[in-house]
Amino acid sequence: MRKPKTRAAWPEKRRTYMEPYWSEDELAKHLKVSRSFLWELRKKGLPCIRIGRTVRYLPMEVTKWLSRNQNNQQGPNKEPQGGRS
Repeated sequence: MRKPKTRAAWPEKRRTYMEPYWSEDELAKHLKVSRSFLWELRKKGLPCIRIGRTVRYLPMEVTKWLSRNQNNQQGPNKEPQGGRS
């Protein structure tokens, strides 16, 4: 006699960890900057995702972007502060 087929529960090893997205307020608080500064960074390429009317950030992607762009804060065509030598 055959046993009836039952659906097995998803095994634990098949579950993947999904890092939560942060809101603008959460990221601004974490970085200690204003929301308007985040808007300026988004114009420069800060990775984000729009969900409806809200903007969300993946912390790992933001960290990577900030580390890649920390030495390019003034932009490619601006002189260093302090004037010419």
